[in-house]
Amino acid sequence: DGSTVTWKLPAMPNGIVIEYEVLYYIYQNASSDTSGILSGAVTQYLIPGLVAGVPYEVVVVAYTSAGKGSINNRQIFFREELEPTMSVDIDTVEIKRLSPTSINASWDSLSLFVAKGFPVYQVTLTPRSANGRKKKQSDVLTVTTNDSFAIFNNLLRSRSYSAVIGVGTGDTPTFNQVTLPITVLVTNEATSEPSGDDTNN
Repeated sequence: DGSTVTWKLPAMPNGIVIEYEVLYYIYQNASSDTSGILSGAVTQYLIPGLVAGVPYEVVVVAYTSAGKGSINNRQIFFREELEPTMSVDIDTVEIKRLSPTSINASWDSLSLFVAKGFPVYQVTLTPRSANGRKKKQSDVLTVTTNDSFAIFNNLLRSRSYSAVIGVGTGDTPTFNQVTLPITVLVTNEATSEPSGDDTNN
């Protein structure tokens, strides 16, 4: 099981390209590096023995008649992104008031090892029923983001919301819930603070 790495010829090589060295290793563990040496006429390399859901780094170094080229094209990649397990957990979630009807939810991002891919987050705010008022599906707010924060506007006044965060990976992620519901209270006063815990405990 492997991945094919491709690259372009240097735009302005310092001499004639004689060969390339492809260095690859587990992300943030350069001591585990392995390399392959290729002729200067070859611009792709099949990296063998990669494990799905594990982040890797790869660097391609050109050697010319003048010596070793610079290392400035480091890339992070996965052979295959997997879905995070249901047991993953986001440790810290903070809710900050931006206006009477706007909040910013932020959290600790998952590491690439835990996420088993490049994480995509989905944050959902669901209003809780109050005074017998029926909850409308249009009142449920969802933000999908690659960042570790999400801004929600146009919240209903004097309503509390249940906030949950899910995480997935890949182009069509399946979002597994990774936090317990958090209570957010929207009030009529700009200075009011969210009620309930600001963590997922």
